[in-house]
Amino acid sequence: MVRVWRTTMDTNDTTVFRGLGNSCYKPIAMIAVIAGIYVSIVSILRFSRFLAGLNTALPSDNDLLQSRIYFRIILNWTLASCYLYLPSIVGVLIERIGNLCGLPDCYFKFTKIVLLSSILNGVIDFWQEVPEIYLWNLNIYYAEIILFYLHCSMWIISFMIVLAIDITEITGLKPIFYYYLVNENYCSLKSRQFDRFLSNMGFPGSSCLLIMLWSPKLMSFDRLLLAVIWTIGILSYSRTDDKDIKYVAKQIEKKKAWMYYSERITVSPLR
Repeated sequence: MVRVWRTTMDTNDTTVFRGLGNSCYKPIAMIAVIAGIYVSIVSILRFSRFLAGLNTALPSDNDLLQSRIYFRIILNWTLASCYLYLPSIVGVLIERIGNLCGLPDCYFKFTKIVLLSSILNGVIDFWQEVPEIYLWNLNIYYAEIILFYLHCSMWIISFMIVLAIDITEITGLKPIFYYYLVNENYCSLKSRQFDRFLSNMGFPGSSCLLIMLWSPKLMSFDRLLLAVIWTIGILSYSRTDDKDIKYVAKQIEKKKAWMYYSERITVSPLR
């Protein structure tokens, strides 16, 4: 009887200590998540301004050195090419380091998104403009306004696509919410078709990003290099097939029927 009582007490103590540990780490985890969201939003805003290229200036006489132009072209090619391999590299590093540190699996996807969006700041800071060689220069007032509204429209459409699919799932916030608020593993609640669709989709709103890549104010050689490399990368990352298309079409039909027979106006994400 004494041994059983001691075993029960040890088990209860372990449970209590784990509960205290989780309660202590919850505020820190939430602060880290909020900071990650802020960093990601700022990085995306900087990247949107970079894609628009509204502040790109024409070259001066001091910039017409051939050796300097070649150096900038090589550096830009390295930055644009290396960033395409970062999602797989960062994913592997986060899993290994997270497993060694005991980080819950629900943080892996969100941490990956935050790191990839943060690295965009480095790409923007080290990017070298090559305006000496350009295809077109829309140095017209109305053209700048049209391009501004075009880029804003593409970002809004991309946000709506991500919102329609499930923005919390794509950004990796939903597994964290389920882990801390519902105390349940979200991966077991996802359907295989939905998980397969997310893995094959690549980048959501890729068509909008392609339009922004190919519609800057000044299509200089560095922007052309970026557009070509990232277009090839985006097209290669997308692996959607007929099964994914049928799945999305089926989900859309379900939502149409739900909206027709329901009095609610809100639309739930894909399941």
